[in-house]
Amino acid sequence: TVMDQEIKYVLTYTNATAVNFASLKIKFNYPDGFVFSSANPPSGADGVWEISNFARSSSGQIEVIGRLNGNGAETKKIGAVAEHKN
Repeated sequence: TVMDQEIKYVLTYTNATAVNFASLKIKFNYPDGFVFSSANPPSGADGVWEISNFARSSSGQIEVIGRLNGNGAETKKIGAVAEHKN
């Protein structure tokens, strides 16, 4: 179990379209009990990552490190939302 221990989430994102995007915004939806520690690359003040000039066929990763608090019997879910502009 990873409860009450440091945990790292890794999100890999890819532009699998034939279109270049002017920007891509990604926001994590952290589970209850998650305490953010750091991220690579760093996010903005509001916890949103902004990727400018996201070219077709390109990709990247976001790593988020924090502590997941709770008990071992709990199920925790994390999600992310992406928004792009052409």
